[in-house]
Amino acid sequence: MQASIYGSVKGKLGFEDQNQRRVLGFGELKKIEQVQGPGICGLLRGELALVGLANVLGTAVASSLMDQQGRKSLLLTSFGGMAASMLLLSLSFTWKALAPYSAPLSVAGTVIYVLSFSLGAGPVPALLLPEIFASRIRAKAVSLSLGMHWISNFVIGLYFLSLVTKFGIGTVYFGFADVCLLAVLYIAGNIVETKGRSLEEIERALSVVT
Repeated sequence: MQASIYGSVKGKLGFEDQNQRRVLGFGELKKIEQVQGPGICGLLRGELALVGLANVLGTAVASSLMDQQGRKSLLLTSFGGMAASMLLLSLSFTWKALAPYSAPLSVAGTVIYVLSFSLGAGPVPALLLPEIFASRIRAKAVSLSLGMHWISNFVIGLYFLSLVTKFGIGTVYFGFADVCLLAVLYIAGNIVETKGRSLEEIERALSVVT
């Protein structure tokens, strides 16, 4: 019965490889539960609980390290971990040598991604943005920045399944890994450390970077 459930979901989402069946949205999980009962989804619920735990743990660690390690170092670590996890997910779906281990590797990659995101890419921008803008433009600049952030999230969510159907999920995750690596390079060269600095010191540092 589980095989038939996964098969129907695989066909609905356009996945060609049965090893990709674990890539399910929260909405799809709920629909399966409504049709087949809660027992069928026990394993997937456990994986989602693990992802949620990683999210909470990463956020708690980030809150304690933000003023100790600095914003920039957390961002570099975060995007580096996200790139590694996306590469792991891509290889788990495309590299035939890893096919027998694709299920645990996909779960591990997802957990590492969420943990890495929670360490820096999630919480740090909300703290960093108000620190780098002058008070006269801070509200508008932060609103514009966060607005672009959510628009980007919306566009990615809107076209994700279409890209997976057209290019394959391994290729899409590999593209995400490339974007995260580009983010690491950008942060290393253009983002200044704001920990323990006044606005004037941050502005001087930004003028040197630019």
